[in-house]
Amino acid sequence: MTFYLKVEKSRAMTEIDERMKKKRKIQEESGSNAEPAQVFPPRVVCQFRQKTAIKNEVSQSKPGLSTDVLASVSILFSAVLKRLRRGM
Repeated sequence: MTFYLKVEKSRAMTEIDERMKKKRKIQEESGSNAEPAQVFPPRVVCQFRQKTAIKNEVSQSKPGLSTDVLASVSILFSAVLKRLRRGM
């Protein structure tokens, strides 16, 4: 986990705690004891290390076209272009 993600999580947790404190303070000032504020246990973040490298399987599984197929497509494309030019 990068440093910036840890900082963002820390800030988010701090903001949540501040909102909960503010909510409790407002309830105490108003004198409403209808429902006590929920107290959440501290969150535990588990970090798992990556043991094996991720392989770049996309380049290996991508089949290539044979030169015969590419040559025939090229010939067909040039023939279509010639016909289009004659029509103009």
